[in-house]
Amino acid sequence: MALLPFSIYAQHTKSITDSIHSINEVTITAKKKHEVKVTRLDVPLSYLPISVSTVSARTWDMRGITHIQDAIKFLPGAHMRTVYGAYQRLEVRGFDVTPIMIDGVKDERFVPPGNSAPFPDFASVESMELLKGPASVLHGQFAAGGILNVVRKAPSYTNIVNTRLTYGSYDNKQAMIDFGGTVYKSLRYRTVFNYADAEGYRYTNDKRFSGYLALAYDIDPRQSIELRGGFNRDRYGTDVGLPPTMSNDIYNKDGSIFLKKGQSQANLNRRARYNNESDFFINNGINISAIYSNKVSDVFNINNNLTYTYDILDYFSTEPLTYLTSDKAISDYYYEVKNSDKTFSKKYITLDTVQLRGPMKFAHKSYMINNQLEFSGKLHFGDNMKYAYQAGYSFVGYFRDSYKGYNRAPENDRFNSNYDVYGPGIYSKVSVHDPQSMGYMKSKFSKAYPSEMYIHGIFLQNIFELSEQLKLMLAGRYDYVDYKKTVADEDVTDGMWKYIRTKPYVSTQNSAFTYRAGLVYLPIESLSIYGSFSNFFQPYRDFYSENTVYIDSEGNRYDPQTSKEVFKPQRGYQGEVGARYSYKDILYASVSGYYIKRTNEKKTLTTITNEGVDKGKSVVGQVGTTESKGFEFEAGLNPFKNLSLSFGYTYTHATVGDIKKNAYLNVQADEGVQLAYVPRSMFYSAGNYLFSSTFLKKMNLSYTISYTDKMYSNLSKDVVLPSHFITDLGASYALNNGVTISANLNNIFDKHYATNTFGRQIIPSIGRNYTISLSYSLK
Repeated sequence: MALLPFSIYAQHTKSITDSIHSINEVTITAKKKHEVKVTRLDVPLSYLPISVSTVSARTWDMRGITHIQDAIKFLPGAHMRTVYGAYQRLEVRGFDVTPIMIDGVKDERFVPPGNSAPFPDFASVESMELLKGPASVLHGQFAAGGILNVVRKAPSYTNIVNTRLTYGSYDNKQAMIDFGGTVYKSLRYRTVFNYADAEGYRYTNDKRFSGYLALAYDIDPRQSIELRGGFNRDRYGTDVGLPPTMSNDIYNKDGSIFLKKGQSQANLNRRARYNNESDFFINNGINISAIYSNKVSDVFNINNNLTYTYDILDYFSTEPLTYLTSDKAISDYYYEVKNSDKTFSKKYITLDTVQLRGPMKFAHKSYMINNQLEFSGKLHFGDNMKYAYQAGYSFVGYFRDSYKGYNRAPENDRFNSNYDVYGPGIYSKVSVHDPQSMGYMKSKFSKAYPSEMYIHGIFLQNIFELSEQLKLMLAGRYDYVDYKKTVADEDVTDGMWKYIRTKPYVSTQNSAFTYRAGLVYLPIESLSIYGSFSNFFQPYRDFYSENTVYIDSEGNRYDPQTSKEVFKPQRGYQGEVGARYSYKDILYASVSGYYIKRTNEKKTLTTITNEGVDKGKSVVGQVGTTESKGFEFEAGLNPFKNLSLSFGYTYTHATVGDIKKNAYLNVQADEGVQLAYVPRSMFYSAGNYLFSSTFLKKMNLSYTISYTDKMYSNLSKDVVLPSHFITDLGASYALNNGVTISANLNNIFDKHYATNTFGRQIIPSIGRNYTISLSYSLK
């Protein structure tokens, strides 16, 4: 029996993904092949000088997990948080803006200009694969810390029927059906539908509906074609969090301290919702892909993957909550404000009321065409040396129409429908301890700004098997990125989606060569030791401004009007060493250590105040750096029949680096400061035991313990997300007719922690909660 959380084992010098023992409901299944697709190369993972972790659907199904943020904890090195109620931000090895791929195709919504996006439900997902460290040589731009590949369920040769009904705390309801099989000869399919509706701990009332269909057909023994398509129709309630923590020391009227800077008010209701009744977040999307494979010979194979994606994000939400302040004594509490003459004056603050200011209205319509053409093969040279290669060309066309409704009605004319946001709820004041809606808000769009991005990449990866013990990897890739947008916003004519582009595009273009070189040494069949060096690039989306003085990475002034790129791409490199070990099906362990440095980061250095043509201009230089160093460890143990244990630990020391010498600023005030939202340490332990005898036969028990270190939401470290241990327990029992009853109790010790922040507003975690599921399987 294998360990579900890490899902992969080494067997001799074969790929450690060649055999998996997994629990299907409570039945131990036979070995089956599972290829790690994120590496692209058709060689055993034990031959590659890279770190990869995987987790399978059985791990999160057994534990009642339906959200990607909860499943990420089984992948050492990664951390995810949810922002604005549904946007997912993935951080790997200390770097955020980590790309996410679906079936090996990068979802461009997760990199600039978007940076993040909602992730649909897990019903159609088979596994997740995390490649850690720079992945630009494999997958192009924006892969400094790593890249996540989400693998959906494949068409099945055998008949499959899986259904599940789930009910849980806070009126969490879910229904899923998954079925597949052979239609005619080699034509096979897989389809999944899922519906979820939950009031939620924070009264967000999220609703999600998705469908997925995959068809595969073997044209002949060498050629095959596969079609995949999916849709989602999701509506989320946004979450602005709790009233802000203190931005200053707060004093009682007698001068004694009431609350210190960074502290939150006591006795706040963690479930209290301060959003307006009109807030919403809608995400609708479809995706279609066609994959053609032709195994011409061992020396030459062709694979082409063409994908089309359409996505809508429509967002309107309350964002900042502000306490009322005044120079007059409007309450018994005050904080001190430093005056220009270095004296202090009192600013009074009311802590029993917050005002909803600055509701945000925006949307994005995006279309993406992605085509990956790959050639691969294997050759033999003499008796000992073997060679595997993969070469190809990738193209991405990403088209995004962005809309905004930022023109809010003034407080003294809040019902004026000529503005983008209006109504009685705008600028409403609500009680901190008993928030109630103060009326609706209406919203519409007034401006649109279309953009386009074209990416061309060519790549070649080589694996040289110099001997049974020594493997060499040499890989290179060249990318060209062209990003363009209109010089100014266009007018939206119907308040919704209609506009006509009348303004020309401006363009910024970047290119980069990335590489990876590494060695793998296998002193014995079950142990591989590796080291590698690789680089990455992250292009900017900036355009020239006459009000900016530009400084290059050497500290010298330059004129970007003479170049097709305003800023050079961020660049960086990683050095990594690691090892993997396995012993039969009893033990698996891996460890890796790394150092990553990113350069060419933009920093605002100063504002010019001297007389002359540059007076009032901001000075921006590519002189900043970021450093991250750490290590990851994961292990799986099957000490005896039917018991599986797994462990994972991550240490990440990601900090602001030094700055390049320049004429404007030579001291980096934040140098050495821990990056925001990066926990220093993370840990998990998971296990399950299947009873195979006695009256408890076919009962499965599971546990998960996870730890996340404290995080800061900014470089000043005055908003802290505390560290926390979370313990979850689960049990399931399989009846003889294919029906399984499952129950999960999560956060059993009712730990209170924060999942994220919005400015100084804490987003509280869910407390103790449960799910109960009734499922049926026919295979």
